Amino acid sequence: MTSDPEWNDLAKAWRDEPEVSETFDLVGMRRRLKRRAMIARLKAASDIILCLAVGGIAVSALARGTAAGVIMGLGGLAFVLLGMTVALWVARAPWETRADTVDGALRSEIIQTRSAIRRARSGYILAVGAIAFIVLTAITAHVDIDTAGEDARFAIVLSLSVVLASLAWGFWTDRRYAKRLARLEKLLAELSQEEES
Repeated sequence: MTSDPEWNDLAKAWRDEPEVSETFDLVGMRRRLKRRAMIARLKAASDIILCLAVGGIAVSALARGTAAGVIMGLGGLAFVLLGMTVALWVARAPWETRADTVDGALRSEIIQTRSAIRRARSGYILAVGAIAFIVLTAITAHVDIDTAGEDARFAIVLSLSVVLASLAWGFWTDRRYAKRLARLEKLLAELSQEEES
C-alpha cells in the first residue's frame, strides 16, 4: 500500500537482505508494513465492537416487546450478522509481515493491498444491508412517510446520504487499490522473471 518510488528500483536488491541499500530501505519498509498490520488489527477490532454495539441496540429493541421493536430488533440482528460476517471476511489477511528480504516486503505489500481492497468492497455489501435496514426502520416507525415528522424525514435522508457517501468513498478506494495491486503484481512478475533469467 505504498506509492514509494523505491519499488521501481528493486532489481539490484531483489532477494538480498540489505538493511539499507541505494535502491531500497528495507528497515523503513518493514516499519511501514508492521504499522499497517497494526492499523488493520485496530480496524478489525473496531468493526467487531461496532457490530456488538448495534447488536445490543437490536436486543434492547426486541426487549420492548412492541411489534415495531420486534421488527426493528430482528432487522438489526440480521444486519449485525451480516456485519460480523463481512468483518471476519475482511480481517482474514495474515497479520504478520514477511519483510526479511525485498521479495518478502513486496509480497507483504501485495497481501496488505488485497486486504485493503476487501475492506473497500465490503462496503458495497454493508451499504445494501444498511439501506435495507433504514428502509425497514422507516416503514416500521413511520408507515406513511408523508405524515412522518420533519425530524424523522431528516434522519432518514441523512442516513441514506451517509450510506451513499460511504459507498462512493469505497468505490474510489477500491479502484485506487486495484490499480496499485496491478502495479505491484506486475513488478513482482518482472522481478521474478529477472531472477529466473
